[in-house]
Amino acid sequence: MAWRRDWRWLAPVSFVLTQFYFWGWYDTFYQSTKLEPTLAFATLFLVIFSTLPVLNSIRSGSLDSLSGFLIALNAFNYLAAAYAMLWPQHRWPLTLLVLALSAAHLTVSGLIPAKKQGEIPLSRLLFGGLALTFATLAIPIRLDGKWITLAFAVEGAILIWTGFRALPSSIAPSRLFSARSRRRASPALPHRRPAIPVQCAFRHLSRSNCLHGRCAAGGARTSRYARASRKPAPWQSWPSSPMPTPFSLSPWSSGIILAAAWC
Repeated sequence: MAWRRDWRWLAPVSFVLTQFYFWGWYDTFYQSTKLEPTLAFATLFLVIFSTLPVLNSIRSGSLDSLSGFLIALNAFNYLAAAYAMLWPQHRWPLTLLVLALSAAHLTVSGLIPAKKQGEIPLSRLLFGGLALTFATLAIPIRLDGKWITLAFAVEGAILIWTGFRALPSSIAPSRLFSARSRRRASPALPHRRPAIPVQCAFRHLSRSNCLHGRCAAGGARTSRYARASRKPAPWQSWPSSPMPTPFSLSPWSSGIILAAAWC
């Protein structure tokens, strides 16, 4: 129905309601004896809500933001359900399930066509990134201790090598290193005269100083004229009176002040 009618919000709303129903049933009724049917229903939900975005991306070569968010949320929700049901008693089935999820996303990434020659669609990057993420998560699920570190190191080396292979030939590391070595081995070029003579440089500097001096003098005259033409504030025109001292007050006031000071 969503394929024929082009209803964009039908799949996200159905996905949210289905997940509410699934996790509510899981929290209330799930037991270890119901592992197989529960995992089968979770896989069925994954396939249902991934089919329409996958078909749209393969047909058009593009994927809108809502469908991309639904693809990622659907995959990680299925991983969470499988982890809740299989960890830690069934580590091997969980590892194989995660690897199968990675292989499925990698297959879809290879089926998405490119609109232009040499251009990588965003949907292909999304499915490829999800495939790499699930393949990376399979390492700590199955391995322990130092083997996790060793596997991550091997994966990092493979990713670096793949990135160098994907670089254009003009910026490949081998070409960069060879160009640097040729630059070091080439003889030094003879000293060239500067493009502007020294006399012209001093003349230009003196003209710039004169120009700056004229601008500064003009600015000073303008500021003095502005201060002279500015009207004083009302409180600036009031007559100033000296502060009163004990000798300028009345005798009674002077006597009170002296008595207070004496006490």
